Amino acid sequence: MRLNMTIRSGKSILLIIGMLLLGGCSLFEDAKQTVNSVSSSADYVTGAATYMQTLTSFSEQATQLAEQAVNDASARADYKEQLVAVQESIKQFGELQAPDFAKDVHQTVVDYNLKLQESIDAVLKQIEDGKALVDATEIPNTINKINELLNQVNQLEQLVS
Repeated sequence: MRLNMTIRSGKSILLIIGMLLLGGCSLFEDAKQTVNSVSSSADYVTGAATYMQTLTSFSEQATQLAEQAVNDASARADYKEQLVAVQESIKQFGELQAPDFAKDVHQTVVDYNLKLQESIDAVLKQIEDGKALVDATEIPNTINKINELLNQVNQLEQLVS
């Protein structure tokens, strides 16, 4: 009888340990998801900050580059190269996965990116056609709007951290 109770107690202990381990797996999965979410948010914020720096740098030079590109073939080539680099940055930003706290702002930035892409395409077409460049103020204005939104992402990230 005593051996029978010992076996039952042993089985009960094994059952309890098994349940704890299975429960622990769930806790481990939850912790893993939280770490992945934080990592994803950090990656997004880093990507958004890099994108913002790229746009700011280009915006600071865009008007001057456009003016120089009208009469200088070398400046025109430099301007075209920078426009293509901004297009690549737009594409990379669009591939970022926005965390929940930034989804709405991210979509608005993507919408402005479409407008920016259209403006860049128009300027590149003018360069290709050898036409005088139109006033490029639309590009810096759009970039400023995008940067304002990306600043909101940084502020939101700080609130949820």
